[in-house]
Amino acid sequence: MCGRYFFQFDENTSSQWQSQMTQLELFDFRQGEIFPSQKILTLHQGQNDELRPDILVWGMTGYQGRLIINARREGIDQKMTFRPWLHQRCAVFANGFYEWTKRGKEKSKIYIRKEKEDVIYLAGIYNDKGECVIVTGAAQDEMAKIHDRTPIIMNECMMRSYLSRQTDFIVDNENLLYQRV
Repeated sequence: MCGRYFFQFDENTSSQWQSQMTQLELFDFRQGEIFPSQKILTLHQGQNDELRPDILVWGMTGYQGRLIINARREGIDQKMTFRPWLHQRCAVFANGFYEWTKRGKEKSKIYIRKEKEDVIYLAGIYNDKGECVIVTGAAQDEMAKIHDRTPIIMNECMMRSYLSRQTDFIVDNENLLYQRV
């Protein structure tokens, strides 16, 4: 997890960021099903503790030029690839994410989202090159039956707390909806 996710900008659910995005001329980001190495819409804490939208590339260039898209929260502070960037937190805009299950030789794609949340935020960190990774944790509850890892999923309140460094990486797999696609 997390190899793909979905985000569709919706003026009703994201209107609070729209004026900032227009001022900053942030239009060149992927919408729909999002794959690693694409430009994505994120938030980070700017000067004076205000939240600021930004566009980053999903994936950091790692050892031997390999693209790293996720970082395990367990031991993230021990990895040289991530340790310098732990203070540079970001939240990735999403509506949901995808996982795959196998039955024999057949794979099924499952779309996972939070119940009653049109927009969720995935915890991330970013580097000075404008690259980011999504932070994952051990899956819990029903999610653990689908995959052993899950992105750190946050609602708006949790996201604000995460970006201001008041909370750490907390796995929340409650109230998830699963839909085969």
